[in-house]
Amino acid sequence: MYDGTFDSAEHDDAAPPAGVEVVRGARLRGPNRRSILLGGVAGGLAQVFARRPGEAANQALPYRGQSRREPLLRDGDIWPGRALPTGYIQPTDSSWMNDGGEVTSAAVTSPGPVVAGFDWYTGFDYPIQKQGAMWIGLGSNWGTVRARHAVVFRPPTMPDVTGAWALYDQGNTFGCVGFAVSRAAALFNRQLYAGDPLYRAALRIDRIPGTKDLGTDIDAGLLVLRDTGAWLVRDGKTSGPLRSHGIKSFRWLATVADIQAALGTEESFVRILSSWGTAYPREVRMPMTTLAAIITTKSQIAAPVDRLTGGV
Repeated sequence: MYDGTFDSAEHDDAAPPAGVEVVRGARLRGPNRRSILLGGVAGGLAQVFARRPGEAANQALPYRGQSRREPLLRDGDIWPGRALPTGYIQPTDSSWMNDGGEVTSAAVTSPGPVVAGFDWYTGFDYPIQKQGAMWIGLGSNWGTVRARHAVVFRPPTMPDVTGAWALYDQGNTFGCVGFAVSRAAALFNRQLYAGDPLYRAALRIDRIPGTKDLGTDIDAGLLVLRDTGAWLVRDGKTSGPLRSHGIKSFRWLATVADIQAALGTEESFVRILSSWGTAYPREVRMPMTTLAAIITTKSQIAAPVDRLTGGV
């Protein structure tokens, strides 16, 4: 069972999905001749995104890599991925469900982002280009579960915030929950919020024993956003917490239908925003069928209720 730890020495060169061969200095090829140059890219990424252990990207250099563009990929090309730190810890009991109200299928009055924590498979580290978008979870062979990760599902009516791709980078920390929750606030308020301070605050209130600084759960992150607020990032400076920038409440979602309702969409996929900065695509898509297969009764998936719009 995954215990929330991440050994960078063990995972930096994690193997890609079955049928894909990595050749340094040449091309990454799969069974369908999927390819992308890795030669200078891998070395360049290693230098650009190298950080001291424990350094959170949005504290030291909040706009690092903001001007970087996504590589030009063709259909079938695979992102030059690697295993990156995660940090979502799934509680062993269901007491957290009482914090956000009952699991609900309530009608949506205003679509909003959904924060989700679930099993992360090795194949998800290698998104593939298909019809102009990056995808994970296609087919049925996703590799093995290497960790649990917290992400944001973006509703199609809410564009990502300028600067968010570079800012939301947890670096070598286990702060994915803080970054996911803060990014949900950014989508609501159209401003940028720091992920690391919210993660640190969540660590102080979660009910997960013995995890120290190895991650936290969605419940704790959303409780901080609801009761304490968010940390605003503006002109490279962080201020807060600002409770008025937080959320009114949040509700737990149990099914794919609930998730679609909260996002205000009938699309057959979710749009995922992660917390790995420009080391991972700006946005990836996952089929709803895959999501339905990997979420369990213990997965934490919640719809925050915005203070201004009322949410769901």
